[in-house]
Amino acid sequence: MYMLLFNKIPRNSNYWLVEGPRHAILWFIISVFISGYFYIDPPYLICNNFLSQLGQIYIEGKVNWVSALFFNSSLFYVGVVIALFYYNFTSYFNNESSKAHIIIIRVLGIISGILFSGIAIFPTDIHLGLHVFFADSAFKVLLFLSLMHTILIYKTKLFSYHYMIGYLIFSLFLAAYIYILIYGGDPSEGMPDKMYLAYHVVPQKLIVLSFMLATLQQTVGIKNVLMSNADHTGKEK
Repeated sequence: MYMLLFNKIPRNSNYWLVEGPRHAILWFIISVFISGYFYIDPPYLICNNFLSQLGQIYIEGKVNWVSALFFNSSLFYVGVVIALFYYNFTSYFNNESSKAHIIIIRVLGIISGILFSGIAIFPTDIHLGLHVFFADSAFKVLLFLSLMHTILIYKTKLFSYHYMIGYLIFSLFLAAYIYILIYGGDPSEGMPDKMYLAYHVVPQKLIVLSFMLATLQQTVGIKNVLMSNADHTGKEK
């Protein structure tokens, strides 16, 4: 069984640069809607519930198995794709930046992917401490990674500058969200049980949305580079 599943994983590194991220984003969006629909203790309120609450195994003593299965599996896969994306992404920039810069991006990318997958492995009701650690660390590492990513695009001649600007805007939004994480106070203060302040919950969803949009934009740029390289190789032959 496991060997059959493993054999279905694409070996082509280009898959993890274009199609992989797109499929992961689509699957995550679908899973969020399914999880919200089957959330065991409705209603799930977009302005007062964190996304991670969709991944809780138990809610008020009831098993939230459909919601948890879809949300946690899709988030785990997102983490895997992030790690594989940056592992393969950096191989195209060996002649465009310093070796140290490339290594830092690759390491941060893999760590970021592991952290996002860790959020899914430790739902809030199973181990809140580890869940918060993985969630907060994932976004903080992603900020450093995004800045390094932006600098790399700026230095390279492979991408147009608007791809750099797009990722820079995302980095600024992410920095603002991390500021809320650090200095925003207790999100449950003054709220009913299992409900949280909107200025924590809404920015979380907005930063996830902006991350998806920034990633999709990058896949367009990468696809153009890959097509250009293919055309150039064909002409040389």
